[in-house]
Amino acid sequence: MRHQIFFMFLQHLYLQNFRNYSSQSVAFNASKTILLGDNAQGKSNLLEAVELLATLKSHRTSRDRDLIQAGTSTGHIKARLKRELGLSELNLVLRDGGRRAAMLNGETFKRQQDFLGNLNAVQFSSLDLDLVRGGPGGRRLWIDTLLTQLEPVYAYILQQYNQVLKQRNSFIKQQTSAADGQRFELARIDATQMAIWDAQLATAGTRVIRRDRGFCKD
Repeated sequence: MRHQIFFMFLQHLYLQNFRNYSSQSVAFNASKTILLGDNAQGKSNLLEAVELLATLKSHRTSRDRDLIQAGTSTGHIKARLKRELGLSELNLVLRDGGRRAAMLNGETFKRQQDFLGNLNAVQFSSLDLDLVRGGPGGRRLWIDTLLTQLEPVYAYILQQYNQVLKQRNSFIKQQTSAADGQRFELARIDATQMAIWDAQLATAGTRVIRRDRGFCKD
């Protein structure tokens, strides 16, 4: 499976009420940019904003209220990209206690996953050693994050798999807790229902595995 990467350049980033930034505009005019500054000045926060635009996730928190500046209810991350087909404007609105809004050129996506793939980014840090030294869960997450940028439909495939897995595990838990006095009668019902859940999980899992294998071959 070959993934075609198109020319893309981040020209401008604007942050409002994001982490320690009340209002900050940054222009990237050179082909390479190096951020310099003292500790706790916001270098990592700026990179985190780019990560959110690329993946809709932060490696530091899963809660939007942690990203929004204290004392405010809404944060904004805006970016201008230069692409082969022209300029694109990205806008991600973070709300404390509310749903995010993801926009491309002023148009709001009904499904946030459709926002993925507009900006591709790769992050390197000392924590990347965990990809080798750590458990398989970290490597799994790394592949998932990268694939959602290269192939945004993968986000839907992964979501379907996780949903089926969650429902299957919930079914097992319910049947296990309710079975004591009716164990033998429920065994026949469990076998039929478990076969249905197993089939659905195998189907969803196969779609995930196929894309993972294609990515690893590339």
